[in-house]
Order: sequence, then structure tokens, then C-alpha cells
Amino acid sequence: MSKAIRDEQEAEELCALDDEFYSKMLLEIASLSAASEFIEDFREHTIKQLAVLFDLRLSKVIAGASYDKCPRDEMQVFADYGRFVRTYQTFRSLIMRGGTTSRPNRRIVIFNSPVGKFVDSAVWHIGPFDARDMAYIPEEDALILSRYGIVQFLEDKFPNENPKAA
Repeated sequence: MSKAIRDEQEAEELCALDDEFYSKMLLEIASLSAASEFIEDFREHTIKQLAVLFDLRLSKVIAGASYDKCPRDEMQVFADYGRFVRTYQTFRSLIMRGGTTSRPNRRIVIFNSPVGKFVDSAVWHIGPFDARDMAYIPEEDALILSRYGIVQFLEDKFPNENPKAA
């Protein structure tokens, strides 16, 4: 266990561990009979080392390390952490834009092709849309979608009917 901790401390990325690493270690620890104080101390020390190893690996993931080399047990924790980070970043950007009640500038667009349901830049679920559907969407999304030819601005379709031009 000490070698695994030392290797993990020396490596920048996560070290590869057997997929059943934690399960095997915990079974091994549980199989030790508490026949003596030495065995009990050894069990306690090994459990603490296992926790240190996990904490070290978690700190690497928090710092941005890829967790594709982690055992199944860690994958559950790290995947939940990844979802937390994405949710946190989305919520924080929403706050930085002025809160949940403020709406960005919006544009009326006509969809040139079908688009499934998606989360817009204001973190609202919108869609799905069929070709020729009209929608009032955040300008940021409208600009991106128009760049790829997915939507067309309504005022571009009918330029002579723009009230600002009169």
C-alpha cells in the first residue's frame, strides 16, 4: 500500500489500479482476524492508507487529471464529481450573467433543419424544433446556429418589413 501511495504522489496523472483494487483490499483487511493488538493496529493503519490513497487520487481529479484509469468504485465518485463541477460551472456562469431572472437579448429565428431539445446559453431547455419552425431564442445561440446554417434570422428573410428601416 505504501508503494501505491508513493507512486501516486510521484505521478502527475492517476496511476493505473486494478478494477477491483478497493474491493480486494477491503476483503483482505476484513479477512484478518483480530487475534492480536498488532493485527488490529495493522488493519487500522491499512484502512488509513487506503483513505490517503483515495484522497490523493481525488485531489488529482479535482486538479483536472483524467480519471479514465480508475477502478470502478472510484469511477462512481469521480463521475459524480464531474457532474457536480459541470452543474457548478453552469450555475456560476448564470450568476455572473446577472441571475436566473435576467434574460439575454433574443432573436426570432426560422429553423432550416430539425434540431433536438437542447440547453440554451441562458440554461433553459428549448426544442425540439422542426424545419420551418420559428422560435424566439437567445441571440448568442441564434448567432451560433446561423453560422452553421441551422437557422435564419426572421429579419433576414423579410428585410423590407423591418420596422427599424422605416
